[in-house]
Amino acid sequence: MIYISLFTGVILILLGLSTFFMTGSDSPTALIPVFFGVFYCIAGLISKRERFKKIAMYGTIFLSFLGVTGTMRSIPVFIDFLKGSAPESPLAIFSQLTMLVLCGIFLLLSVRAAYEHFSQIEEDN
Repeated sequence: MIYISLFTGVILILLGLSTFFMTGSDSPTALIPVFFGVFYCIAGLISKRERFKKIAMYGTIFLSFLGVTGTMRSIPVFIDFLKGSAPESPLAIFSQLTMLVLCGIFLLLSVRAAYEHFSQIEEDN
């Protein structure tokens, strides 16, 4: 999960920076994926040490949950867009949906890794 965390973090940082500069640097909320990406990268680097691996794993699970719940509001706007309604900011909707997908996939992978970890511990006992 270390490299998946680092990869997700880098993608979110690139997403946030590109969205920020594509909007003309007007919207500081476009940098929200950057902050998430930085935390993913920090968690990935921290988890290289065995004693911090659990903390980093739980931290990224919580961060992924926040990312998913925070960007779910873009789903109805995207559905309206598919029906023909023009969103106020198509770039923001794209950024939020991308972050939703990335955080959702990471959340599923993290929960699966935690389940496998605890299943292995249970089998060893």
